[in-house]
Amino acid sequence: MPVENAVLQVSGLGINGGICSNIQSFYVGLNSSLTDSDCEGTLKFSYVSRDGGTPNSKPSSNTPVCEGNSVNLFGAYSGIGSDKTIVYSWSIVDPNNSTVIRTGQNQAIAIPLVGIYKATLKCTVQYDNNTSLSNSETITIVVNPTPQHPIIGVTKPIDCNSSGSVVLSSLPTGNWIINPGAITGSGTSTTVTGLTVGYYSLTVTNQFGCTSSATIGSIVITDQSSSTWKKVGNVSSWSNGIPTITTNVILAGNYDTTSNDNITACSLTVNSGFALTIADGKFVTIQNNLTVNNGSNLKITNQGSLVVISDLGTVTNNGTIKVNKTTTPFEKFDYTYWSSPLTTTPISNTPGTTFSNWRSDRAYYFNPANFLDSEDDGFDDNQDDWVGATNMDVPGKGYIIMGPTWLSSYPAVESVVFNANVSTNKLNTGIINTPVSLTPGTFTDDDWNLIGNPYPCAIDAVKFINANITNIDATLYFWTHKANLGGELNLGPDAFNFSQSDYAMFNLTGGTATSKTVSTTGSANTSVNSIPLGNIASCQGFFVEAQNNNVNLIFNNSMRVGSATIGANTQFFKSMPVKEKAKDRFWLNLENKDGMFSQQLVGYFENSTNGFDNGYDGLLNDGGNYINFYSLIDDSAYKIQGRESFNDNDQVHLGYFTAVAGNFNINIDSREGVFSTNDNEVFIEDKTLEIIHNLKESPYSFSTESGTFDDRFVLRYTDKTLGAKSFKKIENTVLVSNLNKQISITSKIEMIDKVEVYDLLGRSIYQKMNIDAKEFIIQNLVSSRQALLIKIVLHDGQIVTNKIIY
Repeated sequence: MPVENAVLQVSGLGINGGICSNIQSFYVGLNSSLTDSDCEGTLKFSYVSRDGGTPNSKPSSNTPVCEGNSVNLFGAYSGIGSDKTIVYSWSIVDPNNSTVIRTGQNQAIAIPLVGIYKATLKCTVQYDNNTSLSNSETITIVVNPTPQHPIIGVTKPIDCNSSGSVVLSSLPTGNWIINPGAITGSGTSTTVTGLTVGYYSLTVTNQFGCTSSATIGSIVITDQSSSTWKKVGNVSSWSNGIPTITTNVILAGNYDTTSNDNITACSLTVNSGFALTIADGKFVTIQNNLTVNNGSNLKITNQGSLVVISDLGTVTNNGTIKVNKTTTPFEKFDYTYWSSPLTTTPISNTPGTTFSNWRSDRAYYFNPANFLDSEDDGFDDNQDDWVGATNMDVPGKGYIIMGPTWLSSYPAVESVVFNANVSTNKLNTGIINTPVSLTPGTFTDDDWNLIGNPYPCAIDAVKFINANITNIDATLYFWTHKANLGGELNLGPDAFNFSQSDYAMFNLTGGTATSKTVSTTGSANTSVNSIPLGNIASCQGFFVEAQNNNVNLIFNNSMRVGSATIGANTQFFKSMPVKEKAKDRFWLNLENKDGMFSQQLVGYFENSTNGFDNGYDGLLNDGGNYINFYSLIDDSAYKIQGRESFNDNDQVHLGYFTAVAGNFNINIDSREGVFSTNDNEVFIEDKTLEIIHNLKESPYSFSTESGTFDDRFVLRYTDKTLGAKSFKKIENTVLVSNLNKQISITSKIEMIDKVEVYDLLGRSIYQKMNIDAKEFIIQNLVSSRQALLIKIVLHDGQIVTNKIIY
């Protein structure tokens, strides 16, 4: 009969229904047998039937079991009546296939292995005539893994943005549940959020329903969402620790960064009756909102900075906000370029207003629509491009105002205060769209627009350029208040000595200066580099050239320079230097003893070309300058030129303009990158005098007539005949002396082929060809006492030039 669900029906006449004539056996399955001795013995099937049938093993367990819990085996049977003795035995095979035999009805495995167990229960009954009946059944027991306790990671307190949280790792594979909280998920780590103030101990239950022990160590959630500055006794301190960018800051006491730390806050509120002062070189950085309550004050000093990070942040002003700004030195009748950090600022001589001491009758904004320059001389034909201004009410727009003209001495320094004491007037923040437009006429290089930094902190000039590069010729022009030449008065925006040479320039290549240094009397700094180096100070106005008509330039909070930048808000033109990786570039100055000065910049970059690249090349802004010094791309003049990666075979054509004749010097102002070492020379080639001069060794002096000269000079990095490293050796082999009006020339090695003599204006006054000797004398040269240039051409083509006084 089959092992499972077998039924044996026995009649009163026996299995065969009649008298048995021989021994018969009955099989359950293949192995167990029962012998019927009805004819000879006493055991009969009827007896088994009467007592309940043959033994039937019934094993069970508490499967499934989690690792760490005991496996319990339970033995039971059915069949033979209770008056019979049953023997129980277990055969247990563990997940490693090892077998253990145990006797007894119930068994336990105290420390089970993870995996599958096989347990076989055998039930045996002893019957008449020592006959035994038995039955075996097998069950499967599953032992599932118990996960380890979660590992506690970063615990975040409650802050201004969110509730508390903790990072848990070492979570089991598959789906899991974290308690308390019944948090479901999967993955080996997770962040549990939404935690309130308190202590937490967490467990994890895996996909098999097995639960870990609790986390080791306390998870402590505190409330760091706000911290209040207040005075207790004679000591002021924070109520909940030094605030961070996730802390709402409440000032319930006066706070001055002159003696206290910078403030970093999620949002900041100045309570009624108290003041916040941001000192020079200090910062208050706010992620979201600023609130100045009724009766409270916010003061930002000359070089202090208030930075808002989010463009969605708001400023609410129910108190008084003051932004102080100090000019650099200016001359009488000079102008300063401004931009207001407030929603609106009146330009008035009314006492107590921002510009009450200034010439409010000489305040202007620039209207591109009125600028028509048909003569291309840099000046408006009918002089109506500057329009009188009475109010700074367009954020991001630039204005110019003449300084006080009644002071006792000049140059002078003035301080102004931008003041907001009504709720409708407040600090600018967030995205600001400032309109720009093209000027009328056909020229494409005169579309000037005067704009300005609209925030009470410096902005990053590179970020501003990159954000607006499709709409502007990406060079910025800063008015520097260069001292007057010859004593002329600055009588108006279009006066002659308001030339574009007074504009410092900046683009992605770098900046050019209008003088070597500028005094900053009245400022904390003793000197300021006049080259703009990347940060545009608060309240600073500057020119850009539009490339598209009637578009908006974008200012946003991501451009604002925070406290990680040293000296960010110190360089104000009438931005402080930012340390950066050295670029391959150098600055050349053209100047004379009378103070005429013009500077240009040449740089080499991987992502620029030798043609025009917007952002790397800055056009010369010619407005009637005394002198201009520039490089050329095709026929256009550039004060800043970015070229492709440096190659010592490169040559750059230079040009200059001078309104006066005389003696000038060309010299290297400063150099960086490959030019900062002795490995790469910088030469100036004077094509008029056929001289190649090493600018790294000394400035190059020359004389010139007035006018424009675009073909005289070439910038190069090797001598065209011998190469940079051997040029000096040849100079030393040719000697020139002057005694009693007799010029003696001696060549130690090569024969002399030709000698030419020039005055310093480049005019040839003597020439001798085919000399073919190592010595040559020039006698009785007709010349008044002056400096002369002696050019000696040797037989092998080498050229040596000497300067003498004759």
